[in-house]
Amino acid sequence: MSWRKIASRLNPWHTLFGKIFLWFWITCILIIAITSVVVKSINRPYQIEPANSESIEALASQARRVLQIYARYGSEAVTQLQRINELERVQIYLVDEEFRIIGLPRPPRSAFPLLSTMLDETRPVLGFWRNEVWLGPATLQIGNQGYYLLLRGWNASPPSSLPQEYLNETVILMLSLLLSGLLSAFLAWSFSRPLTKFGRAYRELAGGKLDTRIGHSLTKRMDEFGHLGRDFDYMASRLENLVYAQQRLLSNVSHELRSPITRIQVALGIAHQKCGPEVHGILERIERETEKLEQMIAQVLKLSRLENKMQSMEWAPMDLTPLLIQLADDANFEARAVNKSVTLKTGHSKWIKGESSLLHSALENIVRNGIRYTKEHTAVEIETRDMAFGKTDRVEILIRDHGPGTSEEVLQHLFEPFFRAVENTADGGAGLGLSIAEQVISSHNGTLSAKNHIGGGLEFQIQLPSITKPETKQPPRLESDSNIRLPQQ
Repeated sequence: MSWRKIASRLNPWHTLFGKIFLWFWITCILIIAITSVVVKSINRPYQIEPANSESIEALASQARRVLQIYARYGSEAVTQLQRINELERVQIYLVDEEFRIIGLPRPPRSAFPLLSTMLDETRPVLGFWRNEVWLGPATLQIGNQGYYLLLRGWNASPPSSLPQEYLNETVILMLSLLLSGLLSAFLAWSFSRPLTKFGRAYRELAGGKLDTRIGHSLTKRMDEFGHLGRDFDYMASRLENLVYAQQRLLSNVSHELRSPITRIQVALGIAHQKCGPEVHGILERIERETEKLEQMIAQVLKLSRLENKMQSMEWAPMDLTPLLIQLADDANFEARAVNKSVTLKTGHSKWIKGESSLLHSALENIVRNGIRYTKEHTAVEIETRDMAFGKTDRVEILIRDHGPGTSEEVLQHLFEPFFRAVENTADGGAGLGLSIAEQVISSHNGTLSAKNHIGGGLEFQIQLPSITKPETKQPPRLESDSNIRLPQQ
């Protein structure tokens, strides 16, 4: 094994596990990093800026006032400062050398980070915390003890903007949500896109399009999706070869059977001439069975040509109404012999484009199937109607019998070759008529389906794309003109 293959297998991006692991890992790292920034911003929700000269002068004035209070009241100075804080808007606090706060009411603990930062400053500053403004520090010497003076509730305008390194926590939260959402969306897309492509390919293959392939965009990948794509292409190729081989075998066998059948029919003709009357009945039975076999082989060949797209078709605009009238008339003549009938209900002309003989054969197979199963003294009903799907106009043909109908399980296999709803060979049916009809309708870009009618019996629905009636070309007319002279005979 080459080093390139080893490196390819060790590459985490070449496996589904590696992609899931790395993407979630990167997402977690980003969330942790952003959360860290948010926590730092929340833990320092304040801002400091240098105090102006007016604020410094006011701070010095308050410092002199505190010194006067201590000189006058001595040990009762703290009580006096508390009274001042209760009466005045600007409150006075002292911080000793051990950083104990003297003054009431005590500031909230969430303001301590601001006060600690202010005490580290060498010059007076303004501290903005929530809706409060602090001013300080100023150094005082009272007796043998040093103090820091801080003023709370100072009247100052808030800063115009926060520092760049401390963004608003809402903006950071929205940014984290956006980034994690984009990464998650890309991860979901990287999984859903191949799966969607696989689903479409499976549906096309199940619909009979055997040349369906996943495509190079997926098969070139080195992860599990790439392996699955290559396996799908191999499976589709094998199915295509097997189905085509089966169709070729069926066609070749059918061709080879025609020669001995022809010889049998010639031999039957000679036997009719030379044998006595006592064997005529047996020879006629053999002749009927031979004709059935020949019809079956002809149907197999026709189905094979339709499935392999080898049936020559002369497409031309055609009026469907005369075709249905002729079909219904012929079928009704046949049905009357068994006390049944065929009726047709159609309106104006319905034009389609197709091959009239093939369509006649397909519709005749369906009508004959209805005659076979409809009850005596009932009719096989043929009806046409116009339909519209968006910009596409279609004509629908409904063929209904009044027979026993069939089960839903049989309906699923009704158009499969050699499938018969009942195991009855007395009528000579080989189970190919409906399969041929479906292939013919499909080759005309139409659809054929069957269902049990609510009033009893089986109903076939044929839909074909319709066209506008083509304009007929009128022969040129000679206009009267005195300068035109016809030759005299």
